[in-house]
Amino acid sequence: MLVTAAGGECEVRDPVGLGRASDGYESVWSWGEIDPNFGGRQVLVAVSEDAAPLDDEGPRVTSPGDLHGGRYVFGIVSIKLVKVGS
Repeated sequence: MLVTAAGGECEVRDPVGLGRASDGYESVWSWGEIDPNFGGRQVLVAVSEDAAPLDDEGPRVTSPGDLHGGRYVFGIVSIKLVKVGS
């Protein structure tokens, strides 16, 4: 059982990670995709680049294994676990 930021509970297979940027762009990662017992893929949150903080543009989120970079999100303002199927 996983407890979300809102205090609700999710089965491990249910949530997705939702990253939202300051410009409204959103990207989603499934729990099964990142769970080491299933897909085991990485999702990285960067708060600095080459030891320089990303204070002006905000953190970035990426999935290194993605071939086309469509889930590379600049200026992250929130990362949430969202229960699907409800």
